[in-house]
Amino acid sequence: MLFPQSPPLSRIPADAPRLMADPQFRQKLYRAMVRLAEESGMTPSTLFVVNITLSDGYHVAGGTYADIYKGMLEGQPVAVKRMRTFLGQSEDQLELTRKGLCKETLIWFHLDHPNLLPLCGINRDLFPGSFCLVSPWTQFGNIQHFLETEGNKCDEVIVRLVKEILTGLCYLHTENIVHGDLRPANILIIKMDA
Repeated sequence: MLFPQSPPLSRIPADAPRLMADPQFRQKLYRAMVRLAEESGMTPSTLFVVNITLSDGYHVAGGTYADIYKGMLEGQPVAVKRMRTFLGQSEDQLELTRKGLCKETLIWFHLDHPNLLPLCGINRDLFPGSFCLVSPWTQFGNIQHFLETEGNKCDEVIVRLVKEILTGLCYLHTENIVHGDLRPANILIIKMDA
């Protein structure tokens, strides 16, 4: 049996709460979950979000690998990133893509920093056969759009944005994560406080 059933509660070690309080143990458990997600091509069911409604059936933005739709989840605006599949991809290529997405999704979901966009979860119901990542809607769009539409920004705003980008990047590096695609289209502005 590949995945034995969970032990009955009476068989859970008495020191489980102490183990979960140990940061090193939690880190090892997290790494094991990421490896399991990547190898199995599956994600925990707790990552799935349902009851999303799309604002309309048209995407509002797109990139090389995904189209972005605006939707609502529990009364809050969200971005629904529908991952694209390409004609001519072999089953092996699709499987590798799916496994990589499962790993990335689990990593993103567990990141927690004020300068990183959180992941609300994943959805596979809106577009049957497609995998969608769901995150908060970024009212100002990406940094390039923000700077173009908000007019000439003073040096203080530019310096603040650069500091926030670097702070988020430093956090990723402390988590041993390299972004790999940091560019203006991927730097999103949720809000600008005075």
